[in-house]
Amino acid sequence: MKFKSRKKITNFNNKYRCCYMLNNGKRCKKNCVGLQYVNDLITNKPKPIFIVHCKQHRNMCEKKYLNYKEICNKVYTKKLRKKFLNHSLCNKSNYKTINKHIDACVKGRLEYPINCTNGCIVNPANLAALHHAIKSQNKHFNEITQLLKNKINCNTFND
Repeated sequence: MKFKSRKKITNFNNKYRCCYMLNNGKRCKKNCVGLQYVNDLITNKPKPIFIVHCKQHRNMCEKKYLNYKEICNKVYTKKLRKKFLNHSLCNKSNYKTINKHIDACVKGRLEYPINCTNGCIVNPANLAALHHAIKSQNKHFNEITQLLKNKINCNTFND
């Protein structure tokens, strides 16, 4: 999600509110952290990012995000993206391991947005914010679809 999209999604009555969805199904009422500078993993230089969570929910959501990303990297990396999109990650020797990682990746991709970003869908400031939040969700579901197609293909080695 781009910087401007994150600002638009979190904007609520001219304040930037946290996107965390509480257990009662309502959006967190605290202000999100907003603009921060963090070191880029590749260049190690500071880059601006827009944090969509409040201080209280930021660490928990960041851990969830990094955890599912780490698991998903066991399924495929950018180098394997073409194989992933062609649903050809598996072979006779690795299909069980790949299937296990696909299951964990799908679970992480489903669980992360439920708490950490769905607050912006449940209680959007306006239609533009809702549109951006749903667009982000659709990217998750498109990736889940690709994961499941790979899993179906992996299951052909089980025969």
